[in-house]
Amino acid sequence: MPETLRDRIVVAAAERTAAHGWPRLTMSRLAKDVGVSRQTVHAEIGTKDDLGRAVLVAEMRAFLSRARDSFGRHQGDLPAAVEAGVRAVLELADESPLLRRLVCSSHGADTAVLPLLRTEPALLISTTRDVVVGMVGLEDDHLAPEQVETLVDVVVRTLLSHVMHPTDTPQRTAAQVAWLVRCTIAGERHAS
Repeated sequence: MPETLRDRIVVAAAERTAAHGWPRLTMSRLAKDVGVSRQTVHAEIGTKDDLGRAVLVAEMRAFLSRARDSFGRHQGDLPAAVEAGVRAVLELADESPLLRRLVCSSHGADTAVLPLLRTEPALLISTTRDVVVGMVGLEDDHLAPEQVETLVDVVVRTLLSHVMHPTDTPQRTAAQVAWLVRCTIAGERHAS
C-alpha cells in the first residue's frame, strides 16, 4: 500500500499506464485519479518525464526485491541463487501488466517511457548491478572483485535483455544463465 502522496501518484500512474498506455496518461487525469490538483502532482513529481522515471524506478524496485528474496533462499550456492533470482525476475516480468504494456508500446506505438530505458541505461543497469554485486559478494569469496563485476555485468545485461524481449521460458533462461555462472566459477577454480 502506498504510504506517501508521491507513492500514491506513482502507483496510480503505473496502473493507468498498464491499462491505457503511457501516451494516454495526462497529469490532469492522474491528479483526478489520486484526488489532488494537477499543480500538486507537478509539485510532488515534476514533469511527465520525471513521472516516467519514478514509475520505472518503482517497478525496478519490485523486480529487485523479488530477486533478493529468491537469491537469499540459496545461501552458499551462487549458481542456484542466480538461477532462482533470474527466474523470479523473468516470471514477474511475464506477469507485469505495466511491463507488458510498455513492451507492446515499443513495437509501433509512440511512448515516452521506453526511450528512458534506452537513454538512461545507467539508472537501470547500475542500480541492478549494484544490488546483484552485493548479493554475489555475499555468496562467493573465490572470485576477484573484477571477476565479480564482469560476471554480474553479463548476468544483468542478459537478464534485462530477456525482460524486454524474452526468447525462451523463464525456467530455461534462468537455467542457461546459471550454467554460465557455473562455468565461470569452475574455470576460476581450475585456474587457481
